Amino acid sequence: MKGLKNKFNLSRLFYNDRFVMIFSIILAFGIWMSIASSSQETYAMTITDIKVNFPELGSGLQFFDTNQTAEVRVAGNALIVTSLSPSDIDISPKNISNITEAGNYTLSLTARKSGIKTDYEFTSTVTPSTIDVYVDRVATKSFKIECDFTPSTDDEHHVETPILSQQNLTITGAETYLNKISRVCAVYDTVDDPITETTVVSADIIYYDAEEKKIDSKYLNADFSNVDVTIPVLNVKAFDIIPNITNTPDSFVLDTDIVKIDPSNVSIALPKETAKDMESISTSEIDISTVGLKNNVFNVDIQYPSGVANDDIKTAKVTFDSSKLSTKTFTIKKFQTENVSPERTVKVQTESLNVTLVGRKADINSILPENISAVIDMSDNPDFKGNITKQASIRIDSGVTFCWAYGTYNVSINSSEKTETSAVSSQESSAQTSG
Repeated sequence: MKGLKNKFNLSRLFYNDRFVMIFSIILAFGIWMSIASSSQETYAMTITDIKVNFPELGSGLQFFDTNQTAEVRVAGNALIVTSLSPSDIDISPKNISNITEAGNYTLSLTARKSGIKTDYEFTSTVTPSTIDVYVDRVATKSFKIECDFTPSTDDEHHVETPILSQQNLTITGAETYLNKISRVCAVYDTVDDPITETTVVSADIIYYDAEEKKIDSKYLNADFSNVDVTIPVLNVKAFDIIPNITNTPDSFVLDTDIVKIDPSNVSIALPKETAKDMESISTSEIDISTVGLKNNVFNVDIQYPSGVANDDIKTAKVTFDSSKLSTKTFTIKKFQTENVSPERTVKVQTESLNVTLVGRKADINSILPENISAVIDMSDNPDFKGNITKQASIRIDSGVTFCWAYGTYNVSINSSEKTETSAVSSQESSAQTSG
């Protein structure tokens, strides 16, 4: 009895609302399928978004503008027609045998069945019935990218040559259009406000022909279509130009009323960090020993900081006002040696020198012969033995002056190895001097 009670009872399912609803849907679909498949009534609809299929061409030619679609109206068995998709229909251009060279073509479209579903007919022509296409060979070229804009700035700043993040561009596409390209440019619509600091912008890549007309790039593909451009901006600042006068006596102090430089200052553009540490700009060297009453004008190069230059001003003229200078010749007998090796004894064999001084009149008149000495530096001949002629520098020991020795002065010296006797004599002499 228990087995009979647990036996499945189909009739009870029809008292279940959910079962009845599902069963009704399945039954209705089955009946519709049966009627639709056996019905002789024709069902019509339009199949849209069918991608046009472009065949291959000979002689290296190929179609461009290939991303085109069309539609066609079909009719037939309802079950078949409603199940059709764009992939079941092939739409392609016809009469392509006359395409033998690059150019624009208008081609008629035709449709055919391409799937396993064939129980339907085309009831209209393809829409659109014709399409416009471009045919060409494919080529590749590389171009150097030019910067085609000049940013504006104010009087206190200077814009350097923009720097592109990419220097070259490879372009692939229709050969005819590619051959028209004369130059490739990075173009940026600059704003009216001046740029006052280094800036990075994104510039569009534009192609130009030989007549500076833009080339349509729809048949061309490149690695990228824009490029980052760094626009370096430098600070413009004026600096005094100071003449670089060398080999001056220790007592020498420049008299700017006598020494004039033209130009006296120059404006240059340089990084802000460099500008804050600079006070002036120097010139190339002027050896003071070459300055005399007649040889008193010098054209010298301006020594700009590394990486900075002024194309308009490269040299300066330094003039010593000879009308404010005087000259006088002194006979000196005071000689000094410096940087002598401890193993050497150096004796000056020249007894006297005639030294010509040039300088401010008041300073020249205040100097006595004993204020002048000839100094011989032995640092470059530490181990020399025997007699040698060396150039001496003239030292003026009379306080702060604006005067110097004109010309060069040579003295004869003897260098010998220091002996024990000479060393004792030197110590005794030194003791007597200190005593």
